[in-house]
Amino acid sequence: YYDFLYNVSFTSQSSRGEGEARSFLITARNGRADALYYYNEETGDYYMAQLREASLVLPALLEDLVPNGGQFAFENSTLADTLAPYMMLLPQPPLCPVYTGANPLDDWDTADQEALLEALDFNPRASAVYEAVDGTVIQEGSDTLRIQKNGKITFHAAESGQARFQALSAREKDLQIKAEEILDGVTAGHLGEGTMFCQSIETQEDGSVALVFCYLLNGTQVQLWEEGWSARFLFEGSDCTAFSVCLREYTLTERSQQALPERQAAAAAVAMGQTGKELQLCYLDNGTTPEIAADWTVRERT
Repeated sequence: YYDFLYNVSFTSQSSRGEGEARSFLITARNGRADALYYYNEETGDYYMAQLREASLVLPALLEDLVPNGGQFAFENSTLADTLAPYMMLLPQPPLCPVYTGANPLDDWDTADQEALLEALDFNPRASAVYEAVDGTVIQEGSDTLRIQKNGKITFHAAESGQARFQALSAREKDLQIKAEEILDGVTAGHLGEGTMFCQSIETQEDGSVALVFCYLLNGTQVQLWEEGWSARFLFEGSDCTAFSVCLREYTLTERSQQALPERQAAAAAVAMGQTGKELQLCYLDNGTTPEIAADWTVRERT
């Protein structure tokens, strides 16, 4: 049972075999993924796809796994009516490592700024650089880059002319590749233990496409500041017109903290009127507390 944490597009051979989903069942033969299954309870549609032989090799450690007592919420007589049916439950609440979070820009120097400009193809000799209340502004032509003191780096492209950042095409896959390329340049050497993943790709009402990225710590999503996301890119066609990246550098501590037992977390969700919702472990980072621990949050169904 594989949870991608976010919706991914899929296509099967049937006439109704296109859609988006977050969770799939994968079967394997001889250490290799064999088939993928998906069932849509709302529509009653059932999809199955044979996987190409070399498409996915499962980790060798799976061969040594033994049953750990995990079950879906619908299998638990106590929690079946209070949680989302396919939420996975373990016999003991997860024990999660604790991290510290810091703003890399607190130690930002001239070399870091020059490396950022080089990664984003800004020419220091052709750029106007000035200090603002919230940080440093670099302008080249009508393209504007802001390095804000709170750790956020933003870019706004000129309204006309050749785009500075252009994907190979307007296909979602190519947009994601270009966004990740830009993201690698902005975050290089500044993430610590954190990693980034693409959480969503959505077409806006005006036809532009927004890509949202989030941090992961030890495979667990980080809820960052009020926005929740760590980076957001906006494309018009194949041109990147704007982006915002929230830089955070995470360091693993020697401490661990156990999450609240699911039964207590479910009771709290019910008290807030969230019966039947899925609980998800998240690291909560408001940008001010030195240590960051994981706890349950209510996740909207996707």
